[in-house]
Amino acid sequence: MGIEGIMREYYEIKEEIKKLETRRKELRETLFDTFSARNTDEIYAGDIWVYRVNRPKVSWEETELKSILVAKGLWDDVVMVDNQKLNNLIAEGEISEAEIENCKRESDRWYIYAERKVGNIRIKDLQKGVRFSELDAIVVGKGELRQGISRVGKKWRLNYLSIKDKTGSIKLVLWNENTKIAEDRNVGDRIVVKEGYVSEYARGDDRELQISLRKDSDVVVIGAKEEMEDLEREIEEEEEEEKETKKIIEEGYDVYEGYKEDSWRGKS
Repeated sequence: MGIEGIMREYYEIKEEIKKLETRRKELRETLFDTFSARNTDEIYAGDIWVYRVNRPKVSWEETELKSILVAKGLWDDVVMVDNQKLNNLIAEGEISEAEIENCKRESDRWYIYAERKVGNIRIKDLQKGVRFSELDAIVVGKGELRQGISRVGKKWRLNYLSIKDKTGSIKLVLWNENTKIAEDRNVGDRIVVKEGYVSEYARGDDRELQISLRKDSDVVVIGAKEEMEDLEREIEEEEEEEKETKKIIEEGYDVYEGYKEDSWRGKS
């Protein structure tokens, strides 16, 4: 393709993106209206799951806050209002959240996400953005609890379980109140992750899929480690059935009746 063709294609793609973005904004407003009308943060349509999340933007009334910090000799530690620096002062016990609560300003910032939901799934079939009904696996490892304070002043806790089935392994990431799941589960437990979704953790050029939970998710123990063999047998049987079905189709057999297509066409 010559440079003129490249330029034309670039222009056409740019114009198409503008049209799609305009339409996306229209749909976004309609979805926000629907969320409000139904008083919900989640909507389902077949295997499509659309939900909204509020991530408030935090700001501060600087004059009032400065008067409080100057009196404590802490203003030079902040210089300008910075959430992380304020959180550090709170974490170090230099000032309490209650003292500066009236200086805090929050404005809602809503985001909409759309994902596809599938039924029961195996680890090898997980893809970014997929929400699933159930995943049957074994706990093979546990992380160590981490905790801290976010830039907007929210306390957080984080842990994970390493889980696997016959087809692969993955981390089940547990935030805040869900970290108790890691405390209550043991290596070797056979579990079912219900209503999970697949996210992606990025560090530099590295990408790692992980399972996350939402408020309607659950992690249920259904057996101990000796049942791992049962799980592996179940998966092996499913894989054998898939191979056999593929072989039958490739050889020209009807999957349900068990005879060659040529036979019922009178060509045998």
